[in-house]
Amino acid sequence: MSGRSDDVGPPRREPRQGVLAVHENAPVAGSRHGHHCDRPLRDDRLDGLITGTAPDFSNGQVDAMLIGDVTRALAVFAHPDDAEWLFGGTIRRLTAQGAEVDYVVCTDGSTGTVDRSKTPEEVASLRAVELRAAADVLGVNEIAYLGYRNDELEVTRALRRDIVRQIRRFRPEVILTMTPQRLPDAPVDLLHADHLAASEATLVAAYPESYMPFSHPELLDEEYPPFRVDEVWTTAYREADLYVDVTDQVDAKMAAIMCHRSQNGQHRDDPAWMLEHQVGPSMLAAGEKIGCRYAERYLRVPIKL
Repeated sequence: MSGRSDDVGPPRREPRQGVLAVHENAPVAGSRHGHHCDRPLRDDRLDGLITGTAPDFSNGQVDAMLIGDVTRALAVFAHPDDAEWLFGGTIRRLTAQGAEVDYVVCTDGSTGTVDRSKTPEEVASLRAVELRAAADVLGVNEIAYLGYRNDELEVTRALRRDIVRQIRRFRPEVILTMTPQRLPDAPVDLLHADHLAASEATLVAAYPESYMPFSHPELLDEEYPPFRVDEVWTTAYREADLYVDVTDQVDAKMAAIMCHRSQNGQHRDDPAWMLEHQVGPSMLAAGEKIGCRYAERYLRVPIKL
């Protein structure tokens, strides 16, 4: 792709002081304006961020990418409705602040139904339409479909290469993806084998393979030069080291989720029920950690080279 430079990414930022709980209405570093959180803990060194516990600066600066720094992000996930459920609020915060966000969906979603009146091809086509509508709600730009069959995703060289190709094409600073961990007490729908495979393949693609020129040499022939990602944020179920306040983005997140009508069962027309019983509980629990209404939480994987 001739429009891309031949370097390995944008200039590296100097480490910045920060903590890993991102305050609503502070999308830009330095913001000091209103908030939804009941117990914000502020410090001028936090560049507009808050945390539920006092940060420890005794060992110097914290090398953290603040959400207001992000100008390009890429969400990589398994199924057409995963992004909105897992990080829809964060995505909307990013696009609202002017960041470019793109999607990579690994599978075609073709087996994601119990309706035997439709063929897998019809299901895949319908889910692609639903995903485009949901992405439009959140302000997402392009959707790249890798086309692997739903329920059959594995961490293969081909999958890693295909994700590397998209990383090098979109050149994100931050990648959002799913958890690679099988936690026995996590909700079973989070532990779909496709989710685990998509996340593990993404982590390997982000480092080392996207950065190493000869991991997939055929991509050099396609004019996709090496690229270095700053961080990967994987969704967290219990403990997390990054919390993003999405209180103001809940309506947009729910509107995007409701676009996936084929996946929302008998409550496809009842967003209030969906929020209360399915989408909201995990965000409420995360928000309680940092003293706000709704939050999304992650484990950060900084890529320091």
